[in-house]
Amino acid sequence: MGSPLDDDDNAFIENLMQLIRKKEISQEQCYAFIIQDYIRNLILEKLANGPISKLDLTNWLINELGRELPSYHNSMTPLEKNYDLLTPLEKNSLIARESFSVGTSSSTEYIFLIRDITILRAPPINVLRILPSVQMPASLKTLYKDECKNLFKHYIISKDDNRILAGYIFDPDKYQIIKVLNFAILTKDELLSQFPREIQNLDLHLKELVDNNIIFTHTDNEKNDWLALKSYIFPFSFFPGYLIDVIKYEWKANLIPADDAIRHLELLQDSYQTSKDPKSE
Repeated sequence: MGSPLDDDDNAFIENLMQLIRKKEISQEQCYAFIIQDYIRNLILEKLANGPISKLDLTNWLINELGRELPSYHNSMTPLEKNYDLLTPLEKNSLIARESFSVGTSSSTEYIFLIRDITILRAPPINVLRILPSVQMPASLKTLYKDECKNLFKHYIISKDDNRILAGYIFDPDKYQIIKVLNFAILTKDELLSQFPREIQNLDLHLKELVDNNIIFTHTDNEKNDWLALKSYIFPFSFFPGYLIDVIKYEWKANLIPADDAIRHLELLQDSYQTSKDPKSE
């Protein structure tokens, strides 16, 4: 007898479970959500060239995409959809929005980048520290260390790789696997016991993480499948110091109004001071 649920029902349930698991999202996942989003990445790249009005940003995005801006709300105007796209950037303190008077009866809203984000692979320091005490065979320990060294010897940062990494952090199941393996080297059977719930399609998740050099796997003579983190994935925000030179150049070249340039420098100063304040951590 077949399943009482058709493919659409199963897809709906899976999507619902994904939403439930994402109800409590970490800061790492917030950054990953933005990094893996093509349009929000375009926005950040544009803002890295200096402040821009909301209207100009909207028109630039439409021209860049060759289509209207996407939105979950069909009734939205292009400008409102722009706001919808900007919301995660503002909530994560990456941008500021301020209005400047134009004449006597209108104002123009400008968008300012005040922090930037990126994501990188890093050597799995936590795992390498505990490696001597792990029960994994010595030959596999040597193989694991050699693979880690070779990976980072040839590691080249790229946008495509960054989006893949961000996707793994935002995916609840892959993120759970990575978090567990960031502090332990385990057999596959041991890994299964670490999860509070069953992870669907675990073998497919593991294969993808192995294929993209996130985890190491090897089978010993006792048929134990050993798993170890190969790349620690590190999404983070940082102060965009490069913008100071950008603002100075655009100001001197009369590419942006003096008021915009001064206000952007003030916002950057505030952002820098906040990031240095222990209470903001």
